[in-house]
Amino acid sequence: MRPADHTDQEIIEAGKRLQDQDRKVTGYGLRNELGGGDQKRLLAVWKNFTAQDVVESIPDTELPAELEESLNSASQTLLNHLRSMAVQIHQAATKVAECINR
Repeated sequence: MRPADHTDQEIIEAGKRLQDQDRKVTGYGLRNELGGGDQKRLLAVWKNFTAQDVVESIPDTELPAELEESLNSASQTLLNHLRSMAVQIHQAATKVAECINR
């Protein structure tokens, strides 16, 4: 396997330059900015960098007990609705498959 044309840091700096120019960061844009390289790898390095940035920017703050309780209740309700929808979709798909196989 051939060595990478550009380091991760070079790719990140190129992505930042594109953002500073109010341009969308794409594999093609990174390749043009750097003068070469595999678009898929360039974009993968950029996406990995931005994903880390998002995780680091989320503050670790505790919610008040009342809000935490409300959030847990709403989460459980949402989970129950999603589970119910999944069961209904599965049942409908099973019926369709059975009709087709007859």
